[in-house]
Amino acid sequence: MNINKSTLVIAFALLLAIVPLFNPVSAYQGITVKGESAIASASSFCDEYTDISFAPADAFDGNPEKPWMSAEPLKSGSEEWVKLSFIKPVRIAGLRVSPGFGRGQELFYNYSRLKKFSVVLEMSNGKTETHTYTRRLDDSPSKDMLLIFSTEPAIKSFTLNILEVYPGKEGSNPLIGDIEPLIIKNGAIQSESWIASDGIVFLKATRYADSAFNYVLSDQDVQFQRIIHAGNPLELPQDIKKTNTYTKKDLQTTYSIWESFCQSLSYDYQFNLYDGVNYIWKDDKKGLAYLDIFGSETADVMNSYTLAFDRKEVKEKITKKITVKDKETDEEKVETQTVEITVMKPVIREITMISDIYTP
Repeated sequence: MNINKSTLVIAFALLLAIVPLFNPVSAYQGITVKGESAIASASSFCDEYTDISFAPADAFDGNPEKPWMSAEPLKSGSEEWVKLSFIKPVRIAGLRVSPGFGRGQELFYNYSRLKKFSVVLEMSNGKTETHTYTRRLDDSPSKDMLLIFSTEPAIKSFTLNILEVYPGKEGSNPLIGDIEPLIIKNGAIQSESWIASDGIVFLKATRYADSAFNYVLSDQDVQFQRIIHAGNPLELPQDIKKTNTYTKKDLQTTYSIWESFCQSLSYDYQFNLYDGVNYIWKDDKKGLAYLDIFGSETADVMNSYTLAFDRKEVKEKITKKITVKDKETDEEKVETQTVEITVMKPVIREITMISDIYTP
């Protein structure tokens, strides 16, 4: 029996509509994520509470105060998982993951938080890729994880398998506050967090130092801090710290500093970040948003970066082509016109580079 693609799409759409009707709180729920129809599913879910469902769909609703939680704690050799399957393939730049219950101290530490997990990407061609992550720092409920896929794959689904958790005061059932797939539409990354989308765009721009230089404003300084942890295991470690503040004019004069930074960051973005747990958060007092980038831990030199961004209204000149009529001949011709527009744009303010150099 031959089944064409349109028939499958219709059947899938009907499934999305029917599943929630039969069981509003089930292990399979039809949802919409950024305009894309999908099914949220999980290995299990906790249904012991009347005021919160902990259902699979709650992992994708954008609210870490309504998390998904499994029915039982992790057992030896077992996995708990949550999955999102799309009705049609989507391109994603990564995942933004809130690792626990809400962003407040009490709920966050009363329940479990992600520690070690894997993400299985089901590609549009049917192949799968598995990447394992370890969240080593459990120091703040305000820090979301940013898992970056520099290849921007087209996927049919992704599954987050929980391997280890930090246990909470009231239990250790695996729990995830929120998972946001950073879907790419019309060339733009869709995210509820501007530091997630704009931060990735900046990382991509570092491939060309001139493009990344647009994130430096002429009326604001940029602070560079370099910390090097160097040493032999048989000797006491040596720390080298150096901090400089540059204006845009300073960086233009010593452009090699900016080029070197971009080259290192671009390399890590393209090759080392696939299994790297990065973090994003905001400091409301400073008015800055932070992006932590970690390089490969298997290298002799492990680089990490903390980038602080401000978001400003910036005037930019854009060039566009318009069609005009010649008043005398009435003929149409195409002219190039430059206009000035105001856009909200991330501006880089602070850069901290840390290198751990291990010598034999």
